[in-house]
Amino acid sequence: MTGAMPAQSSNQPPEHIETLEDYLRALAESHSTREVAQALSQTAAQALPETSGLLWELAPDRESWRLVCRWRNGHADLVEPSESAEELPEAADGQFRFELTAQGLLLGELRADGQDSLTDREKSLLRTISNAAATTLAVLVLQRRVRQRNVRDPLTGMFNARYLEDTLEREVHRARRCQSHLTMIRIEPDKISEFILDYGPESADRLLQLMADLLHRSFRGSDVCARITDFGFCILMPDASIESGYKRAEAVREELGEMRVQRRGKAFGPLTVSVGVAEFPEHAQICEDIIQAAESAVNLAQDRGGDTTCVAERIHPEPA
Repeated sequence: MTGAMPAQSSNQPPEHIETLEDYLRALAESHSTREVAQALSQTAAQALPETSGLLWELAPDRESWRLVCRWRNGHADLVEPSESAEELPEAADGQFRFELTAQGLLLGELRADGQDSLTDREKSLLRTISNAAATTLAVLVLQRRVRQRNVRDPLTGMFNARYLEDTLEREVHRARRCQSHLTMIRIEPDKISEFILDYGPESADRLLQLMADLLHRSFRGSDVCARITDFGFCILMPDASIESGYKRAEAVREELGEMRVQRRGKAFGPLTVSVGVAEFPEHAQICEDIIQAAESAVNLAQDRGGDTTCVAERIHPEPA
């Protein structure tokens, strides 16, 4: 599905790019793949109005492809986000193809129709705008990687404690303003010291990775899953009540209980965890207190022998 180019704001590339100088300026001002694709397709449509073509981008996961823009008869269109393709679709017969590569990265592929009818000048221009776009895309990819290193746990790929704390502050402010709920879930594996002694630290790392994979699959896209201690995970659920948070926590605890870990011929399982659940504003009024409330609930679950989910105590207990 495609849509006509939206009106441009003052900080976006101009609507009509008539020269390569304008194109390079537009790329320099681009902060996303869509802005790069917009500049490229507009330039191709303006400079080569008799041609048609499209741009495929290698997605951020580096494992799938997606169509991002096309141009035809002097008009350029961005392609609305759609399902990605695991492999780059085969080019149509007679298409001119040019890979977008920079900094050792494959970033995309430009395709123009009618390779036999394209002049050498037109092919040269397509290569020029493709190379310029590739350079900008490579910068965006490297910037994204730097940001991820700053907020991601390298072992599990989950967000780290720093990111969780920053997000918690924003979400508490939003929940207070909107008078909504915010639930936090803390999860820690039981008897982890015994596991390390029996299976070794490498197996413990693998266990954490498997737990992280399951947590990613078990929560909403709007939830924030983070590894905040060596063996502790935390999930922040905006707009979720304590009841829905507890229900989700119990479901995850049961799923983790079905996990089996194979390592060097040894099998470990079932995995049991202690889970604590706390909610803003029922259990806390500030960020530090909701973290403490969830941690206290985890400690209570551990004191009860583990393999259970406990809810934090209310700030103001309801009268009997």
